[in-house]
Amino acid sequence: MTCAGYPEPRLFIEAQGWWLPMPGQSGENFGHIHNGMCAPYGQTLRGVVHLDIRVIMHNTPATLSHLRVTGRFRKDDGEHEYLDLASVDLNDAVCPVMRDCETWVPIDFDTAKMPYDGIQSIKIEVKSNNPNSRWLNTVMYWRAYLKNGKPVRHDNSANDYAIWASALAENFVYIRAGINRTWPNPVTGPLDFDDVWHVADRYRDPVDPSEVRHDVILDANFHAGIPGTTIRSGRNELNEPLSVDTQALTNGAHRLILRTFGDEAASRSTVVSVLVIPFTVQHPGAPSTLTPIASRTATATAMPGPMAGPVGGIAK
Repeated sequence: MTCAGYPEPRLFIEAQGWWLPMPGQSGENFGHIHNGMCAPYGQTLRGVVHLDIRVIMHNTPATLSHLRVTGRFRKDDGEHEYLDLASVDLNDAVCPVMRDCETWVPIDFDTAKMPYDGIQSIKIEVKSNNPNSRWLNTVMYWRAYLKNGKPVRHDNSANDYAIWASALAENFVYIRAGINRTWPNPVTGPLDFDDVWHVADRYRDPVDPSEVRHDVILDANFHAGIPGTTIRSGRNELNEPLSVDTQALTNGAHRLILRTFGDEAASRSTVVSVLVIPFTVQHPGAPSTLTPIASRTATATAMPGPMAGPVGGIAK
């Protein structure tokens, strides 16, 4: 998770997809899935790129179907198209202890399959199937500059290195949390973003704004029972600038956490999309120190079967 040893600088970012009842709800509880990796975010990439994806199942009775890498590009008409680049069959892996199960899934994908160079979006998707026969996808998007000798066409616009996480629940809700701005690291001044968004969409009907909530938190560790510091929360969707005064933070490692909640009265449960991005504060003139983020106290148990060790083979 230090992202050392890769051929270019990387940043460990994580998406989480939750499906559980909140206070006052009595619906189904399917825990949550983590999808995290050292991403070559904002880097120039050519040819085959290797990723090591950390997958965590927490308090979930779901089974894991597959992990897929997809590229997104903009067509001539301005609409987006998705191209499958690689996938790994997770063989319906389960977490027998119903607490924390963790594994790392290695996967290679070829950026040269994309029809365009320039700033392109890479989507990492972990699909889980719940006992009610409905799936939940935990999705991470990040952007990099592809340079494979193809025509240059940016997925969105030049210098737009957005990061976002999505949780997609079958016949339920599609929600996202993300930022538009190159992520700075280390941070030596205010942490400013032109655009932070928490949005939702219903598969069947328009979303009722009263069913959407959001919050932005610093340095939470939910597995360890650390709530962190809430710097923004509210109802409805959010799409506006965000600034964090890092002068109030100690030097060292921190995390920004964005969550979007999609409530649904019919299912009496909530789907939550979580984006976790680390950053290091280094105040000018202060000693260079790193304070580790509080570690999880739960014991991680290896998933059984094919997920217990390295997953071999990439389905092209």
